Amino acid sequence: MTYKQHFLLLLIALFTIALSCKKDTILDDPSAKLELGTDTLTFDTVFTTVGSTTKFMKVFNRNNQPIEVSAAFLAGGEDSQFRLNIDGESRVSAEDIVIEANDSLYFFVEVTVDPNEETLPYLISDSIMLETNGNIQTVRLLAYGQNANFYGNVEICDEVWTNELPYVLYDIILVPPDCNLTIEPGTRIYSHVGSRLYVQGTLEVNGGQDTTDMVIFQGDRLEEDYEEVPGQWEGIHILRGSTNNRISGAIIKNALWGVRVDSLPENPPTPGLVIENVIMENMQAYGIWGRSAVIEGRNLNIFDCGLNNTLLELGGLYNFEHCTMANYGGFYISHKDPILRVTNYLAVGQTVTNVANYTSASFTNCIILGSEQEEISLDNYTDGSFESDFNYAFNHCIVRSSEEYADTSQFFENCLFNPLPADTMFMDYSEGDLRLNALSPAVDSGDPFSAGTIDLFGNVRDGQPDIGAYELQ
Repeated sequence: MTYKQHFLLLLIALFTIALSCKKDTILDDPSAKLELGTDTLTFDTVFTTVGSTTKFMKVFNRNNQPIEVSAAFLAGGEDSQFRLNIDGESRVSAEDIVIEANDSLYFFVEVTVDPNEETLPYLISDSIMLETNGNIQTVRLLAYGQNANFYGNVEICDEVWTNELPYVLYDIILVPPDCNLTIEPGTRIYSHVGSRLYVQGTLEVNGGQDTTDMVIFQGDRLEEDYEEVPGQWEGIHILRGSTNNRISGAIIKNALWGVRVDSLPENPPTPGLVIENVIMENMQAYGIWGRSAVIEGRNLNIFDCGLNNTLLELGGLYNFEHCTMANYGGFYISHKDPILRVTNYLAVGQTVTNVANYTSASFTNCIILGSEQEEISLDNYTDGSFESDFNYAFNHCIVRSSEEYADTSQFFENCLFNPLPADTMFMDYSEGDLRLNALSPAVDSGDPFSAGTIDLFGNVRDGQPDIGAYELQ
């Protein structure tokens, strides 16, 4: 290689290094700004003293040179109810943050709201301030705070819960024997993950039939992303020996189960639970779970449950009228098990551990529909030497079931099997609207001699009632 060629290669190398150094030089042009991923971060309602979910925003350097954020801070400083996490470190402010050419940086934000005297949700705000090359750019932070009554690992006796403030439950809440918990219309109960309401005494839920007056039981994550997520809390558990419980006018959602009742029938039998005008949705396992229980249910809409919408096991006495039990699966629910399961036994694995002497389950004017070929399971265990009294009856019901049950007309009186799909039966199943479509075969097909006078929302049923929880309007 000649001297000229060596010299030319040296010039090229120096030129490349010079370009590289220029490219890596911090861009200090005042016209160079950051590109913000958003100008406002908004949090859903946050309970006071309870931390929020974490939200994030990105800031972009669209330039071909690095740029330096000389300061990033919360305008509210140390007094801010918001918190920043920058580069994995929780802080109120940061300085001299370099964002490489055509790169970006994440800002993570949380909020914990301080309590005050307000009963309605109230707005809190702050801003993230970003200073670059003498320019100030802002991202507004907004959250709504909600004061609440907080209960955790406590026994409650003879209390009345009202709709003035929400109730937030942590861990185990117990209503002991000989104690009452009364819940008034419009009350909202939010349960933290793993929490459960145990009842040994008596629970009385007196919600209305207008959605604004219904009592709401759900998880305490109020963000939109959690609106339909099952299993956020455990559920309501009525323990053995508890009687005269009533749940009326309620929405129960996003739990492991809705209501579990463990209660041996008395003679004469006293209902462990009367439940009416209730919507249950997005349960990880069961909607209603009865074990040797006495349950009366009317005007129930139970849908989207991971196992059975209704499980009635180890015998008991059950009577359901004008109920809609539907399951076509969804984003969080993989529907495989029958919607309705009735058994006279308990089992661990394949081993039967207990068998009940008596089982009676009656369903009148009910819809039991889903995407599986068989949506009911009536399982009467006998080992040859022992037979229990196992009774069931379906009257004027619409059922998704096999020919095995369709041929047993003495147990299925005036029932319609395997009718049209969900979009013909209901207004909009995908949106959780299980009111009847005008073309539904449930319209005017109920038993008029067993009909309640009103439907789930308080609409008057006519002389030829519709099947299910809703009367077509």
